[in-house]
This record gives sequence, structure tokens and C-alpha cells, in this order.
Amino acid sequence: MITKNFKNLLIFYLSFLLLFSFSNSIIPAHYLIQGITFKDMALGQILNFVPVILLLFFTKKLLTRNSWIIAIIAYLLFILFLVKIDSRIQFLFARFLGGTIFFYFFLPYNIAHFKFTLKEHIGSSSAIMFSLLPIIGIIAPLLAGLFTKYNVNAVWVVTFIIGIFSIALTKLQKNFKIIINLKESFKEISSTKWLILFEGIWEALIFTAIPIFTLLFIKTYLGYAIFVSYIAAIGAVANLILGKVTDKIGKRAVFLYPITIALGIITLFFPIAIKSYIPWIISVGLINLLISIFWNLSTTIVVDSVSDVTKAMPAREFLLAVGRIVGSIFVLLSIIFETQPKFVFIVLACAIFIYPLIIVWNTKIIKRYKYF
Repeated sequence: MITKNFKNLLIFYLSFLLLFSFSNSIIPAHYLIQGITFKDMALGQILNFVPVILLLFFTKKLLTRNSWIIAIIAYLLFILFLVKIDSRIQFLFARFLGGTIFFYFFLPYNIAHFKFTLKEHIGSSSAIMFSLLPIIGIIAPLLAGLFTKYNVNAVWVVTFIIGIFSIALTKLQKNFKIIINLKESFKEISSTKWLILFEGIWEALIFTAIPIFTLLFIKTYLGYAIFVSYIAAIGAVANLILGKVTDKIGKRAVFLYPITIALGIITLFFPIAIKSYIPWIISVGLINLLISIFWNLSTTIVVDSVSDVTKAMPAREFLLAVGRIVGSIFVLLSIIFETQPKFVFIVLACAIFIYPLIIVWNTKIIKRYKYF
């Protein structure tokens, strides 16, 4: 499974994850310290998912190396805009700019990752991809948090150094062209399109609700960095183990039933958990115990069901972005209209509960698709 192309790709991916994890681990606390409100944080997260939709509409082709360089430069500019936030417009523009990495980095990376993976190793390869961020996320946030004890600007300087190193590593990557045709891409994922959409809606819990509402309890750079390391450590090992198990069993969808139901039940507990620090930390920990496993399974079920992963990935990223926007809008509405967030967690729980129902509907009732 480990070819030269795949090894070089993983080294490059590790460098980007280090760049992302090191700086991003203190960014929510930085927003709060810079005076950004919860409402603007949620609005900024919505804007963060918009660029991938716009770029997928107006971009017809990508060269992987060029795309990754653009992504890293865009992320570094995003960081530069956040060093000192002087206005709401500046903050929202930075969030929009930062969202371009979903298109310029993750779209070509996901394609390259599975392009260089043998079909019989999809589960293990996906497990590697989703385990690297938690592994990096154990150490990098702690280092960033410790740096802030001396000077927060040291975090931004180190971030730029890592970014330059990551750009240099693009020279070692295999350069290939990606043709984007959304119409053909949607045809390729016809069996999983609704699964992807509802996954995206629920993921607003991970990308929007948890980072924002955690600031009710943790308000310092170091405290937030420790929190990020804690949630990263929880899911790192379980995902690698499950990847090997699912490759041997080959019935990944079977595991999605208990995983998604468990995620839904835990999400329903969040209205109670948000009232106190310890229940919140436990609930977030339980979610992160399962999330990398879920991402592994949900990604491999998409990859297993398509004939051409290069063609399929643009539509997948489009639907995930749409879903995340919808879910994040519910988070924003909760912040505006609820004194104690409750309804939003019920909505997000319903979204993930629908996921296994779609599998049952497609396989057992209408018998149109086969995921097993």
C-alpha cells in the first residue's frame, strides 16, 4: 500500500496538518480575546464554507501542486488578518478567505490520497488519513498554548515557518490535473448524496457549535489548547484499529448503524451538558471518541460506491459544504434566539439519526443501492 507517491503525499499532509493544528488550536480563544461575539463567530463559520461552493461552480480544472500552494498561502493570509482584528468586516473576510482551503487543499488531497491507494486497502488508508490529525493534534496545540504563555505572536511566527516548509514539500508531490464537472460528479455519487448532505448538517456540531460553546467554559489560549489536545487524543487509536477490521470484514455500512445512533444520542445530551463544565467535557470527549471512526466509515462508503474517485470528490465536497452551512445557520439562530442552546442540538441529532435511516431505505425498502 505504501508507494513512493503515497509516502511523499503523507509527509506533505503531515506538514499541512501541523500548520493547521498548531495555529488553529488557539484561534477560537483568540477570537474571544479580540472581542468577537459568538454571533459573529457563527456567521464567520458559515462564510468559511461558502468559498468551496463558489469555486466548484466556477473552476473547471486544478493542478494539484498549484492548488496546494494557493491553499497554504491563503491560510497564511487568513492568519495574518487575524493577528489583530480591528473590525467585524476584517474578521468575516478572513473567515471567508480561510474557507478556500476546503477547495484548494482538501479536495485535491482527498483525490490524491485515494488515487494512490489500492482498492483492497481503502479502509486502512482512510483510517490513516483521519488518524493523522488527532495524532498531530495531541502535541501541536500544547506547544502553541505554551508559546502563548510568553507571547502569542510567537505562534503566528512559527505558523509561517511551518507554512513555508509545507510549500517546499509540494515539489515532491506528483502533479496531476483534476477536471471538475459538477453534473457528472453528482451522477457518480447518486447512491450516497443524501448521506453526504446529512453528514454535513450534523458536522456543524463539530465545526461550529463545539468550538464556540466551549468558550463558555474555557477562555484562555493555554486552556483552549489543552482542550484541543484532549479531544484529539481520544479518537486517535480507535480509528486505526477499525480501519483494519473493516478491510477484513468488508461491510462498513454495518458499523455505521451503531456509530451514527450513538452520535445522535450523545448530541441529544448536549442541551444538558452545556449547563456545566464537566458534563460538557465528557460529551465532547464521547463525540470525539466516535467522530474519526465515523469519518473513516462515511468516507470509505462513498469511495467504495464510486467507479472514479476523482470524478466523485467535487460533488462530495459541495454537499458537505451545503450541509455544514445549513447546520451552522441553526447554530447561529440558536445563539440569537436561545438563552440556553437546546433546539440546535435536537436538530443536529435528527440529522445524524436520518443517516442510518437512509441506508435502511436504500438497501432494505426500495433496494436501489447496495452498501454492503
